[in-house]
Amino acid sequence: MTKDELMTLLQAYPNSPSLHFKLGLWYKSRGHNSEAIAHIRTALTHAREDSGSLPHAESFNEAQGWLEYGRLLYACSRTEEDEDAFHRA
Repeated sequence: MTKDELMTLLQAYPNSPSLHFKLGLWYKSRGHNSEAIAHIRTALTHAREDSGSLPHAESFNEAQGWLEYGRLLYACSRTEEDEDAFHRA
């Protein structure tokens, strides 16, 4: 899925953890760690808020989200935060 497709879907479903997670992975794959961290954190926030049964929400794995979030924090040398994320995973 392209970034534009993800952004279009996010306009329709702004509380979808899965879409934010996928966009975070898109940014991560291109080396944009700060954007990736922001979107994955948003995905985790929406997952915790139980945003209801939105399309694309069924494929979000919260444990995987915490793991990816921890990896990104580790890559950015944010060690105290990454430890918390790894514990949550």
